[in-house]
Amino acid sequence: MHVGQQTVLSLRERRKLETSALIQRAALELARDHGVEGVTIEAICEAAGVSQRTFHNYFPFKEAVFVVAPEPLPPAAVEKFLSAPGDLMADVTDLMVAHAAELQKKRWLTTLVLRDVARLHPRLIPLQMAEFFKFDRQIKEVLAVRLGFAADHPSCSALAGAVLGANRSTVDRWLEDPDLYLPDAIRAGLDAMTSLVRQPKIASPGDPATGPSG
Repeated sequence: MHVGQQTVLSLRERRKLETSALIQRAALELARDHGVEGVTIEAICEAAGVSQRTFHNYFPFKEAVFVVAPEPLPPAAVEKFLSAPGDLMADVTDLMVAHAAELQKKRWLTTLVLRDVARLHPRLIPLQMAEFFKFDRQIKEVLAVRLGFAADHPSCSALAGAVLGANRSTVDRWLEDPDLYLPDAIRAGLDAMTSLVRQPKIASPGDPATGPSG
């Protein structure tokens, strides 16, 4: 992501992206109804209205069509975060809650990609991780703009890593618990992490800062 910039694509590039998205959407909708194992390349091509040769121009094998980029940060939430003058962690939490709300709307898709595909097809893990790294980069870049740092600044990397780590553990629980509402769970997790980091140090017996115990 390049904050404040737009990427201009050629007509050919736009058509390639549209065709890829068309094939993937058809595959995901079929998998939602029939499961990944119940979907064939032939069925995907028929649903998308393309040839099998076209399919293989975009995806080297069937399961690769189920590797999906993470939902991007909502533009309105990014704009609000970048212009907010308030508490950084509170604003980061609001940003991630807004993102979680988008994931909640597409729960079936996230569950299909992260649970039903990636876990059952190990060879897809590197491909899916590559997509996650792109999202990680987006988080770092947004933080960098807010803080006035370079995207690879250690502070941006550390904060992004902590936030994403907390979020992924929450998403793992969400995938297994159909009653869990992701935005609320994300807020609770990040609030708990923030409180833990900010709490005053509790001296233990014998701590040099407090003198000998007893």
